[in-house]
Amino acid sequence: MSRFKRILLINPPRTHQGGYISSPLGILYLASYLKQFKHIKVDVINGSIEGETAVREKLKTFKPDL
Repeated sequence: MSRFKRILLINPPRTHQGGYISSPLGILYLASYLKQFKHIKVDVINGSIEGETAVREKLKTFKPDL
């Protein structure tokens, strides 16, 4: 059994590429894969859209192991 019970995947803030905000497809694919394991709680936050403050708040409230 995995020692990581709570996993938070973050697309970091300020990753704009010439005005284009890239979609975090890799992170979303990984989250989809991890969600099949019922003993792991997975959440994703897109810092490029939600901002640095939202990422910090999510870290405080979700309290991830990884």
